[in-house]
Amino acid sequence: MSSEGKLSMFLKTGSDWGKLKTSVPGIFILKMPAYKNSPARLAVELNPVDGSGSPTKKRGIVLSPGRSLRMLVELLDRPCRCTASRLKSRPFLI
Repeated sequence: MSSEGKLSMFLKTGSDWGKLKTSVPGIFILKMPAYKNSPARLAVELNPVDGSGSPTKKRGIVLSPGRSLRMLVELLDRPCRCTASRLKSRPFLI
């Protein structure tokens, strides 16, 4: 079965909030349930894995189709203009 076919089957038969492993460790497909007028949909979840490939956190970072996913892609496409010396002198604040 093709990847598209597997995703379509998971969307139809998977349980709400169910996870589907991908070939990339730490990246899962998450089935999000229907909500109000929105149908059930698939999202990408980023979640670190342990040595056996199981997620280490209950819920990772969820990227659903739409604005948040587009913003992440734009952010990752930007070239990094920092140097190691800048990072040492100005640490991140979160």
